[in-house]
Amino acid sequence: MSFKLIRIKKLFKFYKFSVDNYIFVHMDTTIFRLFNRDITNFHLVVSGSIIFLLTALKYYAAGGVCKVKRDLSGKIAVITGGNTGIGKETVLDLAAKNCDIIIGARDKAKL
Repeated sequence: MSFKLIRIKKLFKFYKFSVDNYIFVHMDTTIFRLFNRDITNFHLVVSGSIIFLLTALKYYAAGGVCKVKRDLSGKIAVITGGNTGIGKETVLDLAAKNCDIIIGARDKAKL
């Protein structure tokens, strides 16, 4: 059996032992059954942690987003490699902000 020591003020029904203000949480207590398997406190903690980490990784891997809404009328930007990849996304973002754009690219047909 595995126990975890937690300091809390209230006593909940699934806690097993208490010593003064400390309560030992029985991590193998069955919360419910799913597909003929016992789901315990430990399973819920581990699955919740995995979901949190995967969600955080998703937002981290998504990269940054430009949140500047400034009007760039009258400004000139020179973008190299503006026909593909990150250069193309930069051109599209600057064009949405009314910026004049000069694109340097290898192939005029891809523009």
